[in-house]
Formats: sequence, structure tokens, C-alpha cells
Amino acid sequence: MARSSEDAVAVIDTCGVCAGHNSTCHRQFGERQADEKHFRGYEHIVSLPTNARDVKIAEADSSAASVNYIALKLVNGSTLNWGYRVQWPGVYQLSNHSRIRVRYFREPLNATHHRGQNVEIRGHVGAPLHVYLLRQGKSLRITWSYVQPIEAAPKR
Repeated sequence: MARSSEDAVAVIDTCGVCAGHNSTCHRQFGERQADEKHFRGYEHIVSLPTNARDVKIAEADSSAASVNYIALKLVNGSTLNWGYRVQWPGVYQLSNHSRIRVRYFREPLNATHHRGQNVEIRGHVGAPLHVYLLRQGKSLRITWSYVQPIEAAPKR
């Protein structure tokens, strides 16, 4: 909660503006089909800007089994699913400095397989964030979205 000039309770919008009503926000969307020539290892998908908020990254076809992993890397060296070490689904704090809390989860498909991954970052990223796909099998399409202030959004 935030306080407005009249000392009434106001809500912080998606862009982090007190009583902003999301009028200063723009949601960016993107998707990428991973390169079929690059079958194993880390493949760069997208770099998100410092002012990105409310980030959502997902394997697009969550009805199919997946052996791939979404990996995150900050310029400060903090990582998730990096160095061929895969963390259990859960909530992770990637950086004490920018306080990025990542909600990383996979839903069961059956007794031995999982659906595609989802990664959510609710707050402010605070540092350039690089998204990779750790490919270990046939690749699915990756989608992402994030919110940023209108003045920082790319012109269309």
C-alpha cells in the first residue's frame, strides 16, 4: 500500500507507481522458437531491461512433456538453472542487491514427466536479466512478457 497526497490508501500499480492505475505501464510480449541446429546446451532467448517488472516466461506448449529448462542469469553473476545444475521448482532470490524473487514451477504431466516450465518475477528486475533455454531435447516455443514504464518502452 502507498499513501496519496490526501493520506488515503492507494495501491501501487504494476509499474510500481503509487496510485498509478497502470496508466504509465506498457506490457511487452515476445516469443521465440529455439534454433533447431542448437540441440543441446544453453541457448540465449532474450535479454530483459533493468526496468522490467512483472516478468512471465513460459514454454508455450505446456501440454507436452519437456526435458528443457529455462535458465536466468543476471550481470552480477546470480543464476537459476546454470552450470548444468537444475534447481527444484520453488521461490528463489537471485540477488540481495535488487531483491529479485523468482517463482519457478513445473506441473506434473504424468508419473515420470513434467509439463513445460513457468518463471514469474513479480517485482522490479533492477539489473539486465538474460534468459536462456537449457536444451536437452526437442525444443518448444518460449514466450515472455514484462511490464515497463511507457517512457522507457520501445517505439512501435
